[in-house]
Amino acid sequence: MNCLEFHRQCFINPGNNDDAFIKHLNSCNACAEFYSQIEHTEKNLVSALEIMVPENLKSGIMLRQSMQNNKQPYRATYYALAASLLIATIITFMFTWHTRNPGLEDIVITYVEGVHTNDNNSANLNQVAVADILRPLGMTLSSDFGPVQSARPCTIRGKDAAHIVVPGQFGTIDIIYMPAENIGNRFELKQKENKLVLVPCPKGSLAIYGSSNEQLTDVETRFQAASQWL
Repeated sequence: MNCLEFHRQCFINPGNNDDAFIKHLNSCNACAEFYSQIEHTEKNLVSALEIMVPENLKSGIMLRQSMQNNKQPYRATYYALAASLLIATIITFMFTWHTRNPGLEDIVITYVEGVHTNDNNSANLNQVAVADILRPLGMTLSSDFGPVQSARPCTIRGKDAAHIVVPGQFGTIDIIYMPAENIGNRFELKQKENKLVLVPCPKGSLAIYGSSNEQLTDVETRFQAASQWL
C-alpha cells in the first residue's frame, strides 16, 4: 500500500485493521502523523455530537424566567441559541478540514497525471514568458531559479493556478503554484515511482511533483529563494 491509497483508506475507514494498512502505518512516519490528525479530528467530532442537554433544562429556564419577572425573558433562549451555533461552527470547521485540505494532494496528482505532456526538450522558456504566467497570480521568479521548459495557467479546484515544468535528473518535475490554496504545514507524500511535496507560501501554496529519485527539496529551496511576491 502506498501513501496515496493509505490516505484514501483513512477517509473511507479510519478504523481499518487491514494488514497492509497497519503495515504502512507502522513504517511511514508522514502517514502515521496524518493518521493521528484524522483520529484526533474524529474524536473531537464525536465529542461535539455527544454534548447532552440536561434533563431539567426546560423547567430551569421557566423557573428562572418567572423569578426575574420577565426582565430578561430571552436570555436563556439566547444562551441556548449561542451554544447551538457554537457547536454547529465547530462541526462545520472539522468537516471542512477533514474533507477539503487533506484531499489537495489527490487533486494535484490527478491533475498532473491527466495533463502532463512530454516536455523533455532542450528549448527553455525565456524569463518574460514565465513572468507573464505568474504575474497575474501575484508572484514571479528571478532568473536565478534556472531553466523552465514550459509554463501554463491552470485551475485547481476551480481556482486560478500556474503549472511550471522544469528539468530534473530523472525526468521532468511539475511545479504548481496555487495562490488560493492555503495549507498550514509542509507535507510530503511518497509513492512507489513518484512523490509530491506541498509547501506553504507567503501567498497560497506550492506543489512539487516528480520521480521518487528526485531531490525535490532542492527544487523547493531554489523556488523559494527565487520567488518575488508582488
